[in-house]
Amino acid sequence: MAIDLADARSKVAQWGERSAALVRGVPDANVRMPNSEWTIRECVAHFTTSLRAYAGAISGNRALEELPATGNLAQRVAAINQKRIATVAEADPKALGDLIAEATKAFLQETEGLAAGARAGWYENQQPTVAGMTGIMLGEIVIHTYDIAQTAGKPWPIDGDTAAIIAVGGAQLYAGYVNEQTTKGVHAAYEVNLRNKAKFYVTIDDGKAIVGETPVRPVDCKILADPVSLVLISFGRIGLWGPVFKGKILSYGKKPWLGLKFQSYFINP
Repeated sequence: MAIDLADARSKVAQWGERSAALVRGVPDANVRMPNSEWTIRECVAHFTTSLRAYAGAISGNRALEELPATGNLAQRVAAINQKRIATVAEADPKALGDLIAEATKAFLQETEGLAAGARAGWYENQQPTVAGMTGIMLGEIVIHTYDIAQTAGKPWPIDGDTAAIIAVGGAQLYAGYVNEQTTKGVHAAYEVNLRNKAKFYVTIDDGKAIVGETPVRPVDCKILADPVSLVLISFGRIGLWGPVFKGKILSYGKKPWLGLKFQSYFINP
């Protein structure tokens, strides 16, 4: 699950610039995005404040906000997101684009020089690596701007190398997003191969998940996935069956049918 930190940081810079440029060209940032409770303005407010908050956690300069006491992890993080969004007043597309550029630059400056394998602070005592968190923040920029582009009718193609970094970074947080209901009594071991761009292993045992570069036990199901498709499925942007029918998600091994259940074992972040 190794991520090349220099490459990930370079991609954060590149995609931050692209995101800023796209948002500056949006005619109205108060338009509500399809299948979302957010407007474009609120979406930008979310991921720019996240970039700044997680930069502090990664560097150790600032602690993350305390989570609410009730709800699953995704619901409690969502409550924090809403509080962050409320701190951003900008609504002009150009100002929002500038906000993206500034937040991207601030993230890269604050996390500069940190070791790729150093552990970063996160919720629920999880400790993803600095490289992993950089991949996660890359995902914040890329996926949320994908939503904005869809709303504005603008192209936003995502390449496989970028998607692989996002997927591997996100996998480091799988343990916190296990769906306890769908994984009750489940014992399954997976290999996830991102078309040879990256590979990791996920072991699920009765509501808990272990993710790593090596398998904990013999693999039950191997998933060969186009990284872009996997990322969009993982974030709930597209369904599973389209990529399956197009051959972009394949599963095989002793129990290939487990591949169709993999995403249902986790809560969308």
